[in-house]
Amino acid sequence: MVRKGEKSPLLAQAHNGPSPLMGDGVLATPYDEPLGTAPRLWDRRFWHLSGLGLVCIITIGLRINTAKMAIVYDPQTGKASDKVIFPKPLFLAATYFLGKLLILPFVSWQPTQWPPHVYGKITLMVVLGAIGGMLEYAAVLYLPVSVVAMVRVAGLVFFTGFASSYVTQKSPMTWQIASALTIVVAGACVTSVYHVKSVEFESGAVVGIFFVLLSTVSDSLEQVVCEVILQEGSVDVDVYTFAGVSGLIGSIFMACVLGLAQVIPGGDHGVMEDSIDTFQQLLASVAVLLLLLVTVVLCLGEMLSAAAMAKYYGVTTKEALLAFRIISAWAFAVIIYYSWEDYGFGEPVTVEGLIFKSIGGVLILGGVLFYVHVRREAEEDMGKVDKWSDDEA
Repeated sequence: MVRKGEKSPLLAQAHNGPSPLMGDGVLATPYDEPLGTAPRLWDRRFWHLSGLGLVCIITIGLRINTAKMAIVYDPQTGKASDKVIFPKPLFLAATYFLGKLLILPFVSWQPTQWPPHVYGKITLMVVLGAIGGMLEYAAVLYLPVSVVAMVRVAGLVFFTGFASSYVTQKSPMTWQIASALTIVVAGACVTSVYHVKSVEFESGAVVGIFFVLLSTVSDSLEQVVCEVILQEGSVDVDVYTFAGVSGLIGSIFMACVLGLAQVIPGGDHGVMEDSIDTFQQLLASVAVLLLLLVTVVLCLGEMLSAAAMAKYYGVTTKEALLAFRIISAWAFAVIIYYSWEDYGFGEPVTVEGLIFKSIGGVLILGGVLFYVHVRREAEEDMGKVDKWSDDEA
């Protein structure tokens, strides 16, 4: 047991590495504790995590809605269509990396500042993320967004939690932690079940489910690789440069994928995805172009806040907190619906829907708080963090 005022051996060893305050500015944690550890409830690290989570949840909620609006916007009517008008999953997946790339000119990145193995891990992470993104957008062509969101949130919380615990061994796993994550997943399912039972599934729903499950596995592996990179012990990988470099590598990878898509036979004007047609649609519709530009910018804010959470608090904590994105996406859909009611975007508020969202939100909140508490206790018992913070000594 660690006595008051003493540093645990693991904590002292962690402090011998790069300072977690280095290079990340306002995104850095206010306490000098080991990377990837949970905060104590209601301390400054807890509010720091909550602030990062709020930024990420808001940007994700907006991004989901702007991307959906771009996909269904009909330039001929100027309103939302019941069908997908912009079926370009590869291009939409590329926007995520273009958003990250925006910050690269503003960081002092030198290719030699990180060892080659860091770039190798970033490349692996980018490939996994790109595959997950392409499969996610492909699934949206066959399934309602609410179904995709529910399956992905549930899968990401569980797959990321167990991969981080048993594959990379970055996070502890106890029955209390597993119970807390189960509560979070239950809350996410409750928030979405109202939509799931009220929608009609297309004939390709089985294909869509297959795509969304594969995307969840791929993105979960991406998250644990991201955690390993950002918590690198031999070199400090700051969040801003990490975002820019991953955006650069990801954009190059997606450019290659889009190039191959021009010669692989498919259903988009005879090829897998016709990029010439993509740009023609963007040039023909200012509205779609603006929606996608907003989506790209939102991706940057999402990436920075998400990477900071992964670095300082771990990817399992991040994914548990981001279960709120379902509620965020719904809230912005409601705002959009009542702001532009005649255009068919978003969705109206119903009593039943509000009840399900409220119950689900309470479950997610309770599950996240329970998770943070029991994970902190587990890390204290392991000696990863002190049982008393410095300002309480």
